[in-house]
Amino acid sequence: MSISMRLEYSHGKSTTKDVMTVFKVVLYPEKTVKASGFHYIIAIDVSNSMRKGKLDLAKEGAMNLIEKIPRDNIVSLIAFGDTAKVIVEGKEPTFALEAIPSLKVAGNTAMYTALLTATKLADKYNMPGRIILLTDGMPTDVSMNESYENLQVPEGFTIDCIGIGDNYRDDLLKLLADKGNSIFYHLENPEELPKVMESTVSSDISAKNVQVDFEAPEKIKILNYSGPPVKIGFMEGAVKIYGKTPMRKNFEGELLKVKLRYELGSMKFNDEKTVKITRASSNEDYLANLNGDLINEYRYFELLNAYEKDVSAGNLVEATRKMDKINEVAEQTRRMDLIESTRNLASQLEATRRIGETPEATRNLARETASEVTKKLRG
Repeated sequence: MSISMRLEYSHGKSTTKDVMTVFKVVLYPEKTVKASGFHYIIAIDVSNSMRKGKLDLAKEGAMNLIEKIPRDNIVSLIAFGDTAKVIVEGKEPTFALEAIPSLKVAGNTAMYTALLTATKLADKYNMPGRIILLTDGMPTDVSMNESYENLQVPEGFTIDCIGIGDNYRDDLLKLLADKGNSIFYHLENPEELPKVMESTVSSDISAKNVQVDFEAPEKIKILNYSGPPVKIGFMEGAVKIYGKTPMRKNFEGELLKVKLRYELGSMKFNDEKTVKITRASSNEDYLANLNGDLINEYRYFELLNAYEKDVSAGNLVEATRKMDKINEVAEQTRRMDLIESTRNLASQLEATRRIGETPEATRNLARETASEVTKKLRG
């Protein structure tokens, strides 16, 4: 097997009250192979707003990206302006490399049409892969959130979203990254484009068509991925999935079963882990079997999600209250990565409030926060 699975649980025993329990599933790569049989679909905004060197940097980034893709994979290239045009369809990487220089700035921003085109290409070739969407402007074809919410992410695909500057719909890119179990990148400086685009390539993987499913007596809610089941097109590094489920008073028996399925090469693998609960003999026995570190860790990410929603809504008063709680919980986790990330987020919030919470500053804070949160939850 190329993946090992660990299941951590917040409660070892039940008590005389109903409680909410939390869990963490960690998937570790045991070995990797050269990535093959994947479909990279690159959708680049070529609207008029991509002038002033932005399209040139996007082209440089796309070429860096494609050069890193191993030969046994295919690439499709979509340019979207007034409409979405398929420049390269399902070809070896070298074909896409040759087509990149021909991209020219023109027209509006048909982002929804580009996404529909990308999903149709993904379905047509029936391979796992990655959609990489790059834009710097407002969609001019479809702007309603509901339309993007109803988009179906192709089986085995993730959606990486890259937004440039300060005049695009960060809420839509965040929505798409969440649906696609991936990351939203906010770039104020277009010079960062080549490096970020290159980072979306997976040269080596430990599994593809990864699916993690859950069985429990009560409803399960996943915190940081779409699901259940959680579907990941391909896995490179470690993956952490957080979730919660209620436990009824005096519960005894199997509270949670986690089922893992994945492929590597021509082989298919399965694994499963279970959580079995017994009744605590006393309150002291119940407390002694609590996983405080996991409870704090889950609480941190739950608060982080709520903080991002407050910032996105422009409610900085409530966001400040949430940040105070996040700081407190970060210290309780004793995880330096969370403590440092929290300091950075708090500094951005403080700077925005100091300059007067102008609409522009608040919107920029929302972009920075949404991008950082997707990286912390799934990066």
